[in-house]
Amino acid sequence: MKRVLGDGEDLAPMHVAFNGELLQACPDVKVERLQKPIDGKAVGGAIISCDESIQLDLELITPAGKVRMRKVTCIMTETEEDEFLLGRLTLKTLGIDVEGQLSALANKEIVDFDPFESETPMSFDPPDKKKVIARLCELINEAVANGFPAERKR
Repeated sequence: MKRVLGDGEDLAPMHVAFNGELLQACPDVKVERLQKPIDGKAVGGAIISCDESIQLDLELITPAGKVRMRKVTCIMTETEEDEFLLGRLTLKTLGIDVEGQLSALANKEIVDFDPFESETPMSFDPPDKKKVIARLCELINEAVANGFPAERKR
């Protein structure tokens, strides 16, 4: 089974299901030989040599939803894995800065901070119904004065 790796040199893990029968399912996909093989280190420490690349349209399922990427150059290698890794460049293209996130995590102060929390207290009192209806009537009268069909007015 072929395993596809994005970007090649700077690999960062991202679990994405991959169908190893890609070349059989899509025979028109063109596999290209790399001018210079790229060596990568597997999780167990083994060195994997990559000498082929392929361009794919990828659809990734992330916690934020589906992400579609067109014509991503991926590096291929033989392995028994059914997942692949995306490199730092591909992740950065998706707006995922792995090193920035790790740096922020390492330097993070323990503060209970909510970026969406409002400084001004919000009121949840129900609106005054008479004021709302009066304002709606004003808006409708203004619309009729500006050419809105009067027969649509109630």
